[in-house]
Amino acid sequence: MSSSDALGTSRLRVSDGAGPGEWVAYSFLGTVLGLLAALLLWAVSNVLSSALCGTDECALGWLLLGGMLSLVAGLLVPMLLIGLGWAWWAVLAAAVFSTPLWIFLPPFWLTGVLMVLVAPVVAGLAGRWARSGPPWRTWVLLGVAAALLVATAVSVLVA
Repeated sequence: MSSSDALGTSRLRVSDGAGPGEWVAYSFLGTVLGLLAALLLWAVSNVLSSALCGTDECALGWLLLGGMLSLVAGLLVPMLLIGLGWAWWAVLAAAVFSTPLWIFLPPFWLTGVLMVLVAPVVAGLAGRWARSGPPWRTWVLLGVAAALLVATAVSVLVA
């Protein structure tokens, strides 16, 4: 038995021949693991934001920025652990960072549904699409995610 078998990591990775259902299931698992890692990171950033700021406005800004960065950094853990790939990470990172663009469009309850149910499904299918084809597919998804990040930054700076 190899060390990777003893740790169980070889059984917890998305295989190259996995179907769409497996990718979506691993995507939900990765999202839950990423949220757990993000909560730990956010707790650390919360303590740091309280120590860095003297005013409530400053602390709120650092709290929001720390929360978003913690989510994106937390998603790196399952991406590397489960092998979901950069395309999966990019789709979820774009969903997290683009929320200022669309958060007020749907009703409040629908925002939660989109982030909790739809985003992992889309990320899982995008990860499978990128892995099952040529390498340019990953770059396309990374480019779209980068464009969303730029659009969000511009909208936040202009508003």
